[in-house]
Amino acid sequence: MKNQILKTNLGKGVDGCYIPSHRFKTARISVTAYMPLEKATACPLSLACLLISNGCKKHPTPMEFSQRLDTLYGASLGTDTYKMGDTLAVRVGIIFAEDRFLPTPVAEDCANLLFDTIFEPDVDEGGFCEGNFIREQRIQIEEIEGEINDKRTFARNRLVEKMFEGEPYGLAVTGTKEETEALTRKEVYDAWQNLLKSAYFRISITAENPHDEVFEAFTKRLSDYNRDSIYTPTASILHTTEGEVKQISDSMAVAQGKLAMGFSCAGGEDAESYKSMVMIDILGGGPYSLLFSNVREKLSLCYYCAARGVRKKGVLMIDSGVEFDNMEKTYNAVLEQIDLLKSGNFDDGIVEASKLYIIGSLKGVYDSQAVTDHWYADRWFDDKLLSPEQLASLVETVTKADVVAAAQSIKLDTVYRLLGK
Repeated sequence: MKNQILKTNLGKGVDGCYIPSHRFKTARISVTAYMPLEKATACPLSLACLLISNGCKKHPTPMEFSQRLDTLYGASLGTDTYKMGDTLAVRVGIIFAEDRFLPTPVAEDCANLLFDTIFEPDVDEGGFCEGNFIREQRIQIEEIEGEINDKRTFARNRLVEKMFEGEPYGLAVTGTKEETEALTRKEVYDAWQNLLKSAYFRISITAENPHDEVFEAFTKRLSDYNRDSIYTPTASILHTTEGEVKQISDSMAVAQGKLAMGFSCAGGEDAESYKSMVMIDILGGGPYSLLFSNVREKLSLCYYCAARGVRKKGVLMIDSGVEFDNMEKTYNAVLEQIDLLKSGNFDDGIVEASKLYIIGSLKGVYDSQAVTDHWYADRWFDDKLLSPEQLASLVETVTKADVVAAAQSIKLDTVYRLLGK
């Protein structure tokens, strides 16, 4: 099959993945660590990622680190942390020019630099070195404040926080400003060391040819750690809606109100949730969707109104930017569109438009090595690891009746309103 990946177990709690990539002049090596999503570890691991992305013991300052990347023909290294259901994924990756285009091969040196950031960060007896720690701690605080200032992001985050209150998925990956300010450099270093000892690792190579020596080098470095207790991600618990709808609101000095609504719906792995994928897109995806064409365009109730699903949690979220006077009208209009979806009272052509859009997006996964890598990292522990092509084939089979049936699972759970003062 086209773009067939090679999945290999490299030892206890370590998998290797080779993704053939023939369209690019670059290669990518990434390491994804999977940890339980917990309040005690999410914030420090997020900060640790910032620290290791700008230096290591051999190249401790951002300038020295950047200069080293320049010597590798402009290689680029980055990190990120994100939720994967009830699991925290911590990823470090490097992208570089393929050896066949260079006068001097760099793949081995790039792999070693990547591993140096992971296994040999710039530390002293107190943890991560103080100067670097203070700088990156400030950057994480600025990122948190930036999300608060972006009121659309703020409303989405508040909805998730309240909808999943007391559950792992309700946690912010970066933690709060107060939690970040309270961290010590030793706590962050200890959290990183614990990750090396207990995370489930996936090392991925996206390139023209496999580099087995990279897998070997990684497992050799990892063997220095006592890994008796390793976290293994399992299927996330799908969200269920029980009792009365939660109604949450905040008042702030804002010119535009925000309405965010959370629903439970059918979810799970791709092989189980592809019908819900189409259903959610028809509800609030492209310009053909019910929310866009009716709530935004026809009724002119909001500046935007979009839906997105979280398949690993079985959740549908709808958010919109509205004038304060239109808040309740928009709320009612959204529920009316869901009723239309459940009753099948919508044009058959929308189903075909949605399927074409989704299939086109799936084909676009291979337009970026980073996106391709993320695709498989996010689905690594599914019982059926589907490629974008395989999922596209399933989407092609979806009928209007399937969409209507999937819509029956939608149940309102939580409503968040951001109001003015």
